[in-house]
Amino acid sequence: MKKGLLIFILIASSSGIYAQGNIQKWLNPDSVKARKVFGVPTIYFTPETNWAFGAAGFAYFKLDKDSLTRPSSVRFGAAYTLNKQVLAFLPYQLFLKRNKYWLNGELAFYRYPYFFRGVGNDYPEGTFERYDAQFPRFRLTAMRRFGKHVYTGPRYWFQNTDVISVATGEILDTANVVGANGGIKSGFGWVVNYDTRDKIFNPRSGLYLQLESLFNEQIFGSDFNYQTYVTDFRVYLKFLKKHTLAFNLYNQFNFGEVPFNKMAQVGGSTYLRGYQLGWFRDKKLSSFQAEFRSNYWTIFAFNIFAGAGVVSPSISELSLSNLRPAAGFGVRILVDPKERLNLRGDIAFRENGYEIYLTVGEAF
Repeated sequence: MKKGLLIFILIASSSGIYAQGNIQKWLNPDSVKARKVFGVPTIYFTPETNWAFGAAGFAYFKLDKDSLTRPSSVRFGAAYTLNKQVLAFLPYQLFLKRNKYWLNGELAFYRYPYFFRGVGNDYPEGTFERYDAQFPRFRLTAMRRFGKHVYTGPRYWFQNTDVISVATGEILDTANVVGANGGIKSGFGWVVNYDTRDKIFNPRSGLYLQLESLFNEQIFGSDFNYQTYVTDFRVYLKFLKKHTLAFNLYNQFNFGEVPFNKMAQVGGSTYLRGYQLGWFRDKKLSSFQAEFRSNYWTIFAFNIFAGAGVVSPSISELSLSNLRPAAGFGVRILVDPKERLNLRGDIAFRENGYEIYLTVGEAF
């Protein structure tokens, strides 16, 4: 955000940016009110991309007429730059058969510039190098519900990374960094999910716990042999009747020959806002964040949040001395009272810097 100009041209209505026109044809016509599509044409400029043009959006809908069925959603985005760079992504989650089945994943293709600051916590603040990579990515998790709140099922992940160029004489060029020459990541795993949230877009009460495993092995076509385990625990508490306190504890532990671009990474719009994703990376990550979410004033609300995270090569080396804090605040605009869906604008501060986030839905 600070190195370029970002312009959002909103296709707006009085209460948000949504359309319900011909999109109704691909869903059940009896559930029109459960369907909305948000669209945002985008124009931005950075030294690495030159001018870029594209669009981003968010669609949500119900695949069953039952009022208890959770809304399915699809995010979509695409951009093309004058430096002939491309990104296109389509993450999704689908609830089927009155929530009996839950599918989520992503289809994506990226040809884009990225950054690398080394592995671990010890590199200087000024360490920063660019590299260009392209890859298709496919993710799918297919879960079935058992009982009222437990989902479980298999996961598959595929990504074929081609590192097109690296900075001459820098770390990726001169050091023996795993994954610096690209390669295929292909793995199967299993997911267990416990979910009692009252709403999925902006919960005010309930618990969410997801346990994930993923095994990238040569037998599955992977060029790397490594394993990933993730725990994602969230708590939502009503506060003074009309407000919400939200907490999130996230851990990612990798073992084996982990490519640098698949290591656990601090930052992003979800886990530890305030850092660009990958600002710190290593095999292990533990992070915590807390957020106060106000009640709505007409269609507006505000959030205050803080968090901290740490990376390390091993679990035993996760140290408070390397903890990276961040904090910030944001504004919310309510676009669907029934599903409690917001447009989100956050500014998050870290030591010697900040990041701005404009997106749909809460961070967690």
